[in-house]
Amino acid sequence: MAGNGAPTGVFEPIGHFTRSYEVWRPRFEAKYAALGGEASFLGKATTDLVARPENGGAWLQSFEHGALCGDVPLGGVFEIHGAIYVKWVEVGGTSYGWPITDESAGPGSGRYNHFTGPAEIYWAPDTGAHVVYGAIRGRWFELGDAGSQLGYPTTDEMDNVDNASTGRRDRCQRFQGGYISWNTDTGAHLHANGTVSTLAVAHLNIHSIRSRHRDTNVIGFLARVPGQPDATGHEGLGDFGVGDFDINKNVQFVADDPTAPLNVSWLLVNHGDGDTQELDDKLHSTLKDVADKGATAIGTTIGAAIGGAVGGVIGAGVGALLGYLAGLGLEAVFADCDGVVAGDTVFVSAATWNDAVANGPMVVKKTYPGLNSPGGCGDNSSYEVTWTLS
Repeated sequence: MAGNGAPTGVFEPIGHFTRSYEVWRPRFEAKYAALGGEASFLGKATTDLVARPENGGAWLQSFEHGALCGDVPLGGVFEIHGAIYVKWVEVGGTSYGWPITDESAGPGSGRYNHFTGPAEIYWAPDTGAHVVYGAIRGRWFELGDAGSQLGYPTTDEMDNVDNASTGRRDRCQRFQGGYISWNTDTGAHLHANGTVSTLAVAHLNIHSIRSRHRDTNVIGFLARVPGQPDATGHEGLGDFGVGDFDINKNVQFVADDPTAPLNVSWLLVNHGDGDTQELDDKLHSTLKDVADKGATAIGTTIGAAIGGAVGGVIGAGVGALLGYLAGLGLEAVFADCDGVVAGDTVFVSAATWNDAVANGPMVVKKTYPGLNSPGGCGDNSSYEVTWTLS
C-alpha cells in the first residue's frame, strides 16, 4: 500500500493548503502522540510519510496495525486501524479512497470510517468489515445507513448473477435487514427481509377456445426459491367462452437473498372434469419438472427477456413453453378436447425481480396459441393473458 523510506517529492499547494512534507510532518506527529504513540492501537511506525498521488493525492504513514492519512482539502490527519484497515488494504487502500474521519462509533457496537469518493467501510461484530459506495451507498444513506431497517452490510457490493447471461452491469449488496439492488436503467432499490413477492394471472382475453363449446379451465402455479419448500397452488376457474375475463389468481413467495435463482411458473389447462386430483398431481409434477430443469437446461426453448426490460430470462417465447410441456406428456391425462391453453415461466435472480417491480408491478400481456386441438374439437385455442410481477 505505502512505499518505504523517506518521501520523494513535494506536492504543489491547493487553495490555502499545502502538501509539503514540512507542513504535514508536525501534524502527523501530533496526531500519533494524541493517540498514545507506540502504545496506541497503531503500534510502531513502519514507514515515514509517503506522498501518494491516488484520488487527488495525500500523505500516508503506515504502522504495525494501521495508518495515518493526511487529507489535503480538510487539512486533517485521520487514523484507520483494525478490521477496517485490513479491509481498506484488501480493496486497494489509497486507490479506494482516503479516510476523512477517524474510526468512529456507529449504531449498536459497530464502527466505521468515511472515505473520499464518497465511500465507506462499516464493521460490526457479527458482520465483519464491508465497503459501501456509489448508488447503493446513496440509497442506504437515504434510509438512515446502519441505523436504518437495513442495519450493517453483510457483504461487499457484488454483481447481479444474471449479468453473465444478460451482459448487463447490475449490482446488489446484502445488509442485516435486507438488500439493495442497483439497475443500470432504474437505479437503486430496497428489498426489506420478509417482503412478499407475487406472480399473478390477472386477466384472460380469449380469442378462440380449445373445446367445441366451452373451455373448463384450471390454473396451477409453482414458485421455487432455493432452500425453501416450493410454493404451489391450483384452482378450478369454471367455464369460459370467447371474451374478456378477470381471474386474479396468484402465487406468493419470499426471497431475501439477491443472488437466489428464482423459478416461478403458471399453467392454464382446459379439463372438462374440472380440478381433479389426477390433474392436480400432473400439474404439480409438470411445473416441478420445469423448475428442476432450470433456465440453463430449457432457457433456449423458453426464449429471452421481454424487451430487455428485465435481466435474466423472464417470460417464454410465444408458445415455446407450451411446446416444451407437450413433450413431458401432460396431454396424456386429458380426454377428448382437453389440453393446455396457456402458460409461462420466469427464471431470474431475486435482485432482478426486485429491480423489475421496484417502481410498481411489471405487467406482461401476451397471446398464447396453446397446443393443437384434436380433430372434431374447437379451433386451436388463442388466449391473450395479462399477468404481473410485484
